Amino acid sequence: MNRRIRIAILAYIASNGATDTRKVISIMAKRFNTTKQRISGNISWLVRISSLTVGGKRNTKSCYIY
Repeated sequence: MNRRIRIAILAYIASNGATDTRKVISIMAKRFNTTKQRISGNISWLVRISSLTVGGKRNTKSCYIY
């Protein structure tokens, strides 16, 4: 399931461009009917393997594909 979540996150950001991380987490949690913590962990994993970059100010961080 985590693999499907990560693929969906990358596809969403590829089609919509840089997006607020809170919005991505909320959308994916509803889509996969899972916790926001799980989605956040998947975003963190994508950042660690350098598929995704998170940047911006503290409360308005955006994630984008590097």
